[in-house]
Amino acid sequence: MTTITAVQAMKDHYTIEYYNHYRLYVAPAPTLAELHANVSVNNRLLLPIPQREIDTNTQLVIEQNTGY
Repeated sequence: MTTITAVQAMKDHYTIEYYNHYRLYVAPAPTLAELHANVSVNNRLLLPIPQREIDTNTQLVIEQNTGY
């Protein structure tokens, strides 16, 4: 079984979709290298936890994901 990181999955997505979407429909079109450079571990790989989930959960204390 192969393990893939979120960063690699995003880069793979950009590689596949670049030729089908980004270079055709985004103006001005970024280069594939620019798209890859924008993907990093610190690049919001986690979404914010909805505040209502934090407020209404009585079973445990939930901390918001860093950056939100």
